[in-house]
Amino acid sequence: MAGKAASIPSSRSTASDSRRNFFVLAALAGSLTLTGLGLKVLSPPPVSAPERLFSTQPIAQATPVLNAQKAWKSIYVRQSKTAGDTSMIAGDEITDHFMITTAPNGECEVLISPRWKSQVAALPPRGAKSLPADCISICLVGDFDRGQPAYGQVQRLAELVNSLQAQHRIPGQGVFWMNVGDSPVGIGKRFPVEEFRKRVMR
Repeated sequence: MAGKAASIPSSRSTASDSRRNFFVLAALAGSLTLTGLGLKVLSPPPVSAPERLFSTQPIAQATPVLNAQKAWKSIYVRQSKTAGDTSMIAGDEITDHFMITTAPNGECEVLISPRWKSQVAALPPRGAKSLPADCISICLVGDFDRGQPAYGQVQRLAELVNSLQAQHRIPGQGVFWMNVGDSPVGIGKRFPVEEFRKRVMR
């Protein structure tokens, strides 16, 4: 009995299969491209990070960063009423223009927020209704109703305030803080006010 002959596909069938494969691949590639574009559109914008100046970097070296196009008239200093450092904080979460903290390695650092870089007004802290639009806001991370700030924090604060005063011609009377108890609006009852006052009231 003769064996059954294998069927040989016609050239027309081969061409039809090739076209079908091409359209399937083209549709798949198009679908992947559209999916990628959709994810890109829907994804949140990248989180901006604050610029950090560590205690080994003199504030004077940050002069270009501290320059401003806006006319700033006063400087407000407050406490955060929180514990810990800002090593994990994102720039967009900072409502002040500057933050001064102690890093996990014990080094004090100044964080320059995107608000300062964009020259927009600071947001008032919890418990305050508003801040002057031309006021530079500086927050020291810590609860100074219960403990004193690190010496390095006060040192960096004085350096920063003095530099801002010089660049923006802000007199000592333009540097202020509030004696509001147990609130991030205040400076904290254990903050060395008199020592700091001597450094900035000139």
